[in-house]
Amino acid sequence: ELDYPFGLVDLFTPISVGYININTVSIEVLQLLPGMDQNRATFIMDMRAGLDGIDGTWDDEPFTNIQELRNVPGFQSAEALANAGRFLSVRSATFEVTVTAQMRGMQRMLVAVLSRKNSKDIKILYTYWK
Repeated sequence: ELDYPFGLVDLFTPISVGYININTVSIEVLQLLPGMDQNRATFIMDMRAGLDGIDGTWDDEPFTNIQELRNVPGFQSAEALANAGRFLSVRSATFEVTVTAQMRGMQRMLVAVLSRKNSKDIKILYTYWK
């Protein structure tokens, strides 16, 4: 029996605008893209992680546009950048927000999935209690 470190739920989402945020994507999802191998994906992850090499810390260097991929081996050509632009973005449009409330010793968690077109157009797609 094969044991995989991640499942389909870690790789796919049913709610999307069709682009993957290069600043938040996992290395596993990045490697699913056409023309992306483990070396290129690792290089992208290292670039955005900053000097300490740890994603999610103070020194992270997020991509501000897809053109910055020119610094990644294999993305120097206009064709490679155009292909990356078909799949990648530097912004997210769908978010999952979890709120935990405690009152009189009881705790409840509410999860909301939000869609953002811009800073003034944010819609709640659905909510559920956890």
